[in-house]
Amino acid sequence: MDIAVIGSGIAGLVTAHLCQKSGINVTIFEKEEKRGIDAHRLDLDPGPGFIDVPLRVMSPEGWKTVLAVAKSLDVPTFAVGIGLSFSWNDGETWLSIPQVMWHDWVLPIPSSFRYITKQNLSYLMSFRKLAKILKSINMSTWQDSYTLTDFFNDYRINRHFTDRVLIPVLQTVTTCERRFISNYPAKFILESLANIMAREQMVRFAQGTQDLASKLASGLKLISGSPVVDVSKVGDRFVIRNARGDTATADHVVTAVQANHLNVLNQVIEHQELNMLNSLSFDRGEIICHQDTRLMPKDRRDWCVLNYRMNKELSEDSFTVWVNPIEPSLKSTEDPIFQTWNPTPNLQIDRVLSRTILERSVVTKASAPAWLALNNMASDGNRRVHYCGSWSYPGVPLLESAVRSAVRVAKLVGAKIPWENPAYGL
Repeated sequence: MDIAVIGSGIAGLVTAHLCQKSGINVTIFEKEEKRGIDAHRLDLDPGPGFIDVPLRVMSPEGWKTVLAVAKSLDVPTFAVGIGLSFSWNDGETWLSIPQVMWHDWVLPIPSSFRYITKQNLSYLMSFRKLAKILKSINMSTWQDSYTLTDFFNDYRINRHFTDRVLIPVLQTVTTCERRFISNYPAKFILESLANIMAREQMVRFAQGTQDLASKLASGLKLISGSPVVDVSKVGDRFVIRNARGDTATADHVVTAVQANHLNVLNQVIEHQELNMLNSLSFDRGEIICHQDTRLMPKDRRDWCVLNYRMNKELSEDSFTVWVNPIEPSLKSTEDPIFQTWNPTPNLQIDRVLSRTILERSVVTKASAPAWLALNNMASDGNRRVHYCGSWSYPGVPLLESAVRSAVRVAKLVGAKIPWENPAYGL
């Protein structure tokens, strides 16, 4: 059997790897010159340092399938500590928590006595209250129409806390704008938050995402550097062609790209199915890697791994990751290096290392019906056009959703999942 996979992000690579290991012939098409999952990695010259773009930090509880894949390929991980700072756009910091977790305790303690104010104490109490609620409730019973705003109202979560602290943190998880987050189905976004607060330290890939990508792609046929422009059928086989004229024929086509880039399938799927795909929403954002300290708190003592900035009207948000403390290859670098998501408009950033525009899936009211339809399609044993990617699987669109969707497709075409074998030890 032959399978063509369109896209070499994490979903495409996991699908292709599992199929290849099960004896299925696989060809991957990728529009970028590099593999999609690590196409934007920044290698610093001179020196050995690198920056994953975007930077990926995972909770062992929330990213179980991703980490099972990593373990099956002997991709090492290491624990990282995460701290949070909150500042206004002028750099004045009003709360800094250098370590949210201490060993296995959720313990948000301010960095200085000057941050132990009545307001900040109320925020910290709300943080603890939220942690207790998330441990005690059964979110699986909630309807998809039950939004994050509904949850805040029903459980009387401090509004200042949600607006100034929690929603900025959730922007880190979803990489979506504030206006999208309040309307997210509560059960999905709070499940992700509960996993992050599950008393396990966050982890990263020791050698970066490239290590995982290289091991997943080992031995695979990759046709890169040109986008797929046509998928058609000749008899019982699919013909996939890119803009450069490269072609492959296959019994199954697996698409591992965003749903808003799937019009190339219009010859091989029904219009109703294409309309469903086009109903899904995506947001664009920019990640800037730079060395401009002006985006950090004015007082260096307040710098944390995650640093949030907003205006007092809460109409502008951005967050900056201080990369050096959590990237071992940069720890000997004298100058600090940062990664900022969606900086304030018109802000001139100096010492820019790279700029990357990324599209992200956004969960809306159209997502749940689409997920149901996609799951029904995945249970059709006669189906030969398949979808995977973070957008295609229930939950907050993250690496975990992408990998779960890849496993679903791989099983459908007959691939074996090694870590699901008890003898495998995962």
